[in-house]
Amino acid sequence: MLEGTVPPSWNGRTVFLYYYPYNGAISQREDSCRVAGGRFRLRADLSEAVPGFVRVRGNGANGQRTTLIDTSFLLQPGPLRLRGNGNSGGLRISGGQGHAEYAFLKKLRDSFNQASNPVATRQSKAHALRDTATAQALLSELARLRAAHRARLLRFAEHHPGSLATLLAAGEFVSTTGNASPAQLQVFWEALPKDVMEAPSALKVGRALEAAAATTLGRPAPDFTQPDTLGLPVSLASFRGRWVLLQFWASWCKGCRLESPALVQAWKAYRDQNFTILSVSLDRPGQKDRWLAAIRQDGLNWNHVSDLRFWDNAVVKLYGIRAVPANILIDPQGRIVARNLEGPALGRKLAEVLR
Repeated sequence: MLEGTVPPSWNGRTVFLYYYPYNGAISQREDSCRVAGGRFRLRADLSEAVPGFVRVRGNGANGQRTTLIDTSFLLQPGPLRLRGNGNSGGLRISGGQGHAEYAFLKKLRDSFNQASNPVATRQSKAHALRDTATAQALLSELARLRAAHRARLLRFAEHHPGSLATLLAAGEFVSTTGNASPAQLQVFWEALPKDVMEAPSALKVGRALEAAAATTLGRPAPDFTQPDTLGLPVSLASFRGRWVLLQFWASWCKGCRLESPALVQAWKAYRDQNFTILSVSLDRPGQKDRWLAAIRQDGLNWNHVSDLRFWDNAVVKLYGIRAVPANILIDPQGRIVARNLEGPALGRKLAEVLR
């Protein structure tokens, strides 16, 4: 329940609440009401604490309806109160917990987006212009920015144990870090509030911790079998004796498609040196044609498998993949030797192990 107390001058304005029922949910929900008697009341059906977005619409200076306030806060189960400041001021949240930590976490995320979004745009344009050198350099810069942001999320968890905002940081870290170590995930697990251990984000951290422990460097890569593009079963074990890059991608994933030139370059350079690629697609049910078209368009002339179950892909769950693109380098004995080799890092690692 979200109750608001605002000045009488707000009467007649419409307050909108937007939120997701849990972190990582696909469908956004909303509620709205008009301010009457200086009050409003909104409801949210939540499974855990999530970012909530409130938008207030009313008559602007020109007399037309417009957005007057657009703010974000930590929405959570239980009663919360919003109080309006002045005729066109902001909203202050009270009740619940973790609001100060959430504000700090939001600044971290906003700072990352401001730094990374222009680089991603430039990288996409360079790729479209087939400027491979520039595209690869910008891809490396994106990887550096993402790594720095993940390090900040980790420090956030270390400095804010027990905060509800740490639940959000944990969910973001797991969703964007394909090569998280068991030690890193343990930091988040231990920092989570003990009363939310059954929340979706907490369970996600727990599953990621289990998968990371099973697929850590030096461990045997778990075997699997999935159908290839012709529907024939292909197993990871059938590649034993070769260096294999197990690559996770999807035709709908823009970042994955931008990685394609680097993969093609690596495959052509080392395919005659006991190296190959096995790609696992997260394409959706009923969209096999898009999967096959992307393989042709990007020139990915190696082995491909998929059960076409999107994020429910059995291999994705087996390896604890939370974001794509992602990859795992496996040696001829079937051991995991590296994870998430992005851009030029893949070429450097292959040159090291295949020299």
